[in-house]
Amino acid sequence: LKAAVHARVEVPGLDAAMKKTRALIAGRQGPLGGFGYRRTEDKPSLTGVGILGLQMLGDPGKGESQRGFDYFFKGGPFSYNTESCDLYAWYYMTQAAFNQGDKPWETWNAAFREEILLGQDRDGSWAPEGSGKSEQARGDSEVYRSCLSTLMLEVYYRYLPATGQIN
Repeated sequence: LKAAVHARVEVPGLDAAMKKTRALIAGRQGPLGGFGYRRTEDKPSLTGVGILGLQMLGDPGKGESQRGFDYFFKGGPFSYNTESCDLYAWYYMTQAAFNQGDKPWETWNAAFREEILLGQDRDGSWAPEGSGKSEQARGDSEVYRSCLSTLMLEVYYRYLPATGQIN
């Protein structure tokens, strides 16, 4: 939807679809500020993607997005070598915080940057997060971990904020 807006493609019903999508995402936000997948929940793993979705649909970073950042950051400290490390969550939070800039980006950048580097093996790949202790980490492939980690580290120079605004 956002790609069509950026490309200035005329799509009948695009505005209505974006409003419906925004309402759907906002409706998945839990009472603590996190986001769920199929229902209203507070899941750290989906909070970054929920915030990113709202940003793509025009959220200025107040309200729902700020509640999401507050919820996620309360879950720290963030360590690559703990069972609670979730690269999927970290990847989307990196995008959302970078898009937001200011305090969310400063907070998240300081939390994840060194931790990601600590997880890198000498051969350039990334070890299983949490030392492979969690069920999720055991299921992640080396390529998946390396891709997400590399994309997070490339955010500094490879991406402009996807919201279309430069902070």
